[in-house]
Amino acid sequence: MTPSIPPDPAAQASRLARQLNAVLRELNALERRHICCPDITVQQCATLIVLQETGGTESMGELAEALGLAISTLTRNVSVLEKQGLVRRERATHDARVSTVCLTARGHTRAQELLAVSIAACEKILSQLTASHRAQVVELLDELVWAVSSLRSDPLCCT
Repeated sequence: MTPSIPPDPAAQASRLARQLNAVLRELNALERRHICCPDITVQQCATLIVLQETGGTESMGELAEALGLAISTLTRNVSVLEKQGLVRRERATHDARVSTVCLTARGHTRAQELLAVSIAACEKILSQLTASHRAQVVELLDELVWAVSSLRSDPLCCT
């Protein structure tokens, strides 16, 4: 039985925080167990998928922003992926100070495989819901992604 939604906005926010934390924990565990392989971390998987979704090439700065990572963390992840032959680094033609990260042919293949496994996992998750709930979840998640991404530049903590 689903608990009733509290009428108080602060109570709703508290419940949402608990629910999101639970979903994130479960999704992270799912990714570690079933989506990413032993030779690649969840962050490295995300790096490959973001590169695939953005056309295969991004600057280090744009990629770090998209992943929500510090440049130093991204640099370490990219170094591992580069050693595995999944990405390569290049200097931008317009500015030699800018490094870009490009998927290699192997990287494209690996990203497609990771994305296919991720989609299959989402299909299994959605199959446990009614058709009307599936549509609602997908629609509301679009709104939630927008709302969350609008806070990227809002210093909520650690300022």
